Amino acid sequence: MVIFLGLIASVLVVALAFTLQRRNIIIVSMLLAVVVAVQYLLLGRGTAATLNLVTLAYGVLTFYETRYPWLKSNLSLILLGGAYSGVFFLLNGVALNPDVLAYIASITGVIVMGVQNQIAAKYLMLINGVTWTAYQLGTGAYGQLPGEVFYTVGVIISLVILYRAQGQGKDLNEIPELGRLLLGFFMRRYTALRPSKREQVHVG
Repeated sequence: MVIFLGLIASVLVVALAFTLQRRNIIIVSMLLAVVVAVQYLLLGRGTAATLNLVTLAYGVLTFYETRYPWLKSNLSLILLGGAYSGVFFLLNGVALNPDVLAYIASITGVIVMGVQNQIAAKYLMLINGVTWTAYQLGTGAYGQLPGEVFYTVGVIISLVILYRAQGQGKDLNEIPELGRLLLGFFMRRYTALRPSKREQVHVG
């Protein structure tokens, strides 16, 4: 069951790496938080599970940003950091253990949902990926490791796309998701290779 959840989490982290727009990042992060919380609960890592539930709660709050503008301010991130710190030290005290990595990874992961700058968000994702990988190696959550590798590659590719678009003076908020870009690329290739109706010769 743990391996299965790890594989689902792998798919979600890869999807997250290739996601560029903030709203989609939030939705994928919420799905990932649910899966990972259950995974670490089964592994007996209560701290990591609880921290992911805090991430899920923050994701829900972001849907109310238009009603409560302060949720988009730095104040919300400060309060969020305080919530993570409170949960962590309440469950662990001040001892240094693998859960410190989960603490760092959870904070960077949830801040990604609040950051408006897409390039900054991707750099936070890199830090998040490295710390979660170290935590997974230390706690036996091996099913998610392949996803973390693809996640890192995806984040780097996303950064290249964002920097190129920025250099061309494009609005980063108007860039389509990488999945749509890849689909469009292959569809154009398919259309170019496929003969038109005029070129098709019917024999017989």
